[in-house]
Amino acid sequence: MAKPKPCVVGMDADLRWISEENERSHVILVIEDQTAHIDAIEQVLSQSNTAREIVFIHSTQEAIDFLRGQNNHEQPQRPDLILMNIHISAGNGSTLLTEIKSDGALRRIPTILLTNRADTAEILSSYQQQCNCYVIKPQELTRLNEVISVIESFWLNLVTLPTE
Repeated sequence: MAKPKPCVVGMDADLRWISEENERSHVILVIEDQTAHIDAIEQVLSQSNTAREIVFIHSTQEAIDFLRGQNNHEQPQRPDLILMNIHISAGNGSTLLTEIKSDGALRRIPTILLTNRADTAEILSSYQQQCNCYVIKPQELTRLNEVISVIESFWLNLVTLPTE
């Protein structure tokens, strides 16, 4: 196991310890259709120190095509992290979550649900469908930037993710 070394991450430049195996390029799939939220997410992730590819998709069908390599996508993709608006207007986020978590090749991808709703039944249902995290999006874009930064720091710098 590699010896941990300090790395500065996050908006507050907190000192975190990460291992060298987490210092690789990450692919993040963002399934979102709200322009202001797309811009905020892109701003935070593009300013990060972790090199990565960020893929923005605006519908659940396009997300399935991307993940399975169908239609305009030549080969299946396996992102390291999925950030998904469960209430995406072009499709059903709950159905997409079920498809991801029932597919043996995709189920290990951490899937973070982003929503504007604090619906107790939906929260329970989402965790029963094996979402990894249910986050209520703050209305203020500044606060949304902070939330995205924390999600990125935790899932891509602190946690050790499976490579396959």
